[in-house]
Amino acid sequence: MSGRNLVKNDIYQTIKVIEKHKEHSLLSSVASARQSVEQINSSIESINSILNTPANNDQLHKIISQNNNDYKNLISHVSSNLQKEYINHNNELSRREFHLSRQAARSKLVELFIDQKQQALRKKKAERDQSRLADLISITRKKSIFT
Repeated sequence: MSGRNLVKNDIYQTIKVIEKHKEHSLLSSVASARQSVEQINSSIESINSILNTPANNDQLHKIISQNNNDYKNLISHVSSNLQKEYINHNNELSRREFHLSRQAARSKLVELFIDQKQQALRKKKAERDQSRLADLISITRKKSIFT
């Protein structure tokens, strides 16, 4: 393989690695965003279960009934803030997933393009080798005729 083709192959491999690195980076970003969304959702579910669960403990029931309005207002405020944060994180997750799918498609396209180019290079090399071999055979036959 000529030096020029080696350089092309090195460039192709570098491009493949860069595209895969971008894809893996986006994948970890999506995983991180997904984890944040799940944590916020878990917090929201915990708050909702606290609000909707009747107090069985008498002491807890007294505290809740004494401060019922303040307690509910505080919980509602925290819950609404968490809902907003959940929506924002969910939107960010969707955006990151979209970019990940685009990058995955791009990586696949680059990989296919590079594979086609490498196949074409291998085909050219095989044709050159076959031509050289035919020339050698032709020269060998001519020499054998004269000796």
